[in-house]
Amino acid sequence: FIAGMHRMTLAAGIRLAKLSVFSHIEKLLDVAGGSGSLSCAIAAGNSNLHATILDLPRVGDIAEANIEAYGLSDRVKVVRGNMFEDTWPGDQDAVLMGNIFHDWDVESCIKLAQRAFEAIRSGGKFLLHEMVLNETRDGPLSIACFSISMLLHERGKQYTPGEFTEMLTKAGFEDVVIEPGFGYYSLVCATRP
Repeated sequence: FIAGMHRMTLAAGIRLAKLSVFSHIEKLLDVAGGSGSLSCAIAAGNSNLHATILDLPRVGDIAEANIEAYGLSDRVKVVRGNMFEDTWPGDQDAVLMGNIFHDWDVESCIKLAQRAFEAIRSGGKFLLHEMVLNETRDGPLSIACFSISMLLHERGKQYTPGEFTEMLTKAGFEDVVIEPGFGYYSLVCATRP
């Protein structure tokens, strides 16, 4: 599963690395960062950035192998832990979560956003890499279909811009902006005041 997700998200990570928000980030925490595809691609495209991937122990082993294969061991590291239970590294310029919110219900997403808020320094960014459903929840078609899959197999769904804004502002964030990414993906960006 992790290898399949790596192949699917690496191209998206290469596109993300080109977004201007990452040129201003030195310390990035990639929560549930899986194989490291997003962190590795973003770090490779931004020499000033150092990333920490937080994920479960077995997944961390896979991420470390990928980090080493890409020659990024000096700028990307792994911390093993559970995103709901364990302490997150703090004093971050940004926290990134790729394909995480769509797995969880609103209450769980708000809890994750609150944990991100605590880990980010003032002025820092919370970044969600997700496929964003339109406000009427009927498209784009591929995203609407994927949302049905999430409803059937997970606890979450694809969220709309309004739903992202509501969850993130409840956690204390401001200035929610959504920027197109690669394919159907977007980067949802919110600022910690």
